[in-house]
Amino acid sequence: FGDNDNLAALTAVQLQADAFILFTDVDFLYTANPHKHPDALPIKVVDEPWSLQIKETKAASDNGVSIGGMHTKILAARTASAAGIPSVFLNGEHPERTHTVIDVVLNGGDPSTLEGTYFKPMMREKSLCETRRWILSLPAPASLVLEDGCIAELKKGNLYPNDIKKVLGTFQACEAVRLLRGNDEVGRALVNFGSAEMQLLRGQSVEDYEDILGFPTNTEACYNKNIILTSA
Repeated sequence: FGDNDNLAALTAVQLQADAFILFTDVDFLYTANPHKHPDALPIKVVDEPWSLQIKETKAASDNGVSIGGMHTKILAARTASAAGIPSVFLNGEHPERTHTVIDVVLNGGDPSTLEGTYFKPMMREKSLCETRRWILSLPAPASLVLEDGCIAELKKGNLYPNDIKKVLGTFQACEAVRLLRGNDEVGRALVNFGSAEMQLLRGQSVEDYEDILGFPTNTEACYNKNIILTSA
């Protein structure tokens, strides 16, 4: 799974959790690292977690403990939010603050009153909920780096081999992969081809697919119904 934050998010998705709480060493998500930038501003509510971007860092705190994990925590919050689960960052030194989360999530309280950062859940059609949760809960160790121009089309269209810049890692047909724009994840998907086949088809004409693979095949790398966008 790669890290505990991601594993926690996948567990929350699989369990259809009411909320997803990540404990950190700070009170909020900030506009910059508050340990290095005293003027960093707190972010109390993130309206669109799937559009939030952050640069990964390997910075460490004074006691040698990594504080660069905020990147993975945001990715985990995006995964849960994309499955319709509200997510919250809380300072681990104040576990009693979970009571404010209960008030917001179960009682309809105001998210801005939380003593932490609230990530709003992505709203989707109920009929797609189970498929979305299932795909997001699958391990996805491999990735497809996409052409920039195709990403907007994935909201309604399929993904084709010619839309793929790079194939990172190995996978079999029908497994889940991460969809990347550069180094940033923009979605998850179930693939119709294995990684070896995907490499062969990239940049080739659709009419040549059968000759390349030696058998009749579909032309889509991923069907739209099996693509879940986790970033704008």
